[in-house]
Amino acid sequence: MKNILLYFAKITKFALLCFVLCSLSLKAQTATRTYEGFLVFHYPLKQQALMDELVKKTKLRLDGIRTFFETDSIEPVQIYFTRFEKTYQSFTQKGLPEWSQAVAIASRRTVIIKMTTADEIQRLPEVFIHELVHIFLYDYAHADIPVWIHEGIAQKLSKTQLTLDEKLRIGNALAGNYIIPFEEMDSLLTFGKVKADLAYSLAYTGIDYLMHEYGRDKVRRLLYDWDNRKDYDGNFLAVFGSDYIDFEINWYRWLNDRFRWMVLLNVENIVLFIFVLLLVAAFLAVKRRNYKKRAYWEAMEETDAEDF
Repeated sequence: MKNILLYFAKITKFALLCFVLCSLSLKAQTATRTYEGFLVFHYPLKQQALMDELVKKTKLRLDGIRTFFETDSIEPVQIYFTRFEKTYQSFTQKGLPEWSQAVAIASRRTVIIKMTTADEIQRLPEVFIHELVHIFLYDYAHADIPVWIHEGIAQKLSKTQLTLDEKLRIGNALAGNYIIPFEEMDSLLTFGKVKADLAYSLAYTGIDYLMHEYGRDKVRRLLYDWDNRKDYDGNFLAVFGSDYIDFEINWYRWLNDRFRWMVLLNVENIVLFIFVLLLVAAFLAVKRRNYKKRAYWEAMEETDAEDF
């Protein structure tokens, strides 16, 4: 599962009403504590140790976010943690896809995160930072940033690198020719889990490529100067000196060079490779054995000839 940014334009009044009602109904069962001066945690009473550990694990990455967005202070952010799927859905109320684990309502300075399974708890540090990046970016930018850039920045700043599974996913997409266009990610909420996972990984690579080619300062400028009155070409030309088509072509080349070979690490390909190696080894073993037999019989024939 991955995280998803829910924009203010898509939040209904009914959703906000449900959010308030749920907050009030859960007040008696939750604790509230402020971390880092602006992170207001609302969490189940028995999860104090988990919250302390979360803040400890994400301290360096949180400092990295502040550095990237060049800010030391930020208005308070309300962060709600829930153990129940039903509560999570009632908070958001917008029909989030089943694969989502968290949502940032940036205009309300609110993040809701569910931790219903051991797997979700394990991913909590990355998910937490991912959603915070959405809040920081909302404050930093002066316009609505395209979804793929928003998610790409959140992915890039919340993790050190792509996992092996994510790299394999990209390699398979390259081999199968089903790379998702960045503009198509505007409909991320409608994607199934498999397609959404690929979209998040690709968004990461898009930002990773831009930082690799132009540096963080230029990427920051793209975010800060993004102008909705311009198209992609206009915004990219203003910052990078080349248009969006050039970016897509060069990014795809870069992606292909880095990840296409990953398809070889698929289990079925590894099994096939091992099978071929075993066949070659068996062939060489038989050939060597036959050679030894032939040498033995030739030696025996020479011995018999000498005796004769």
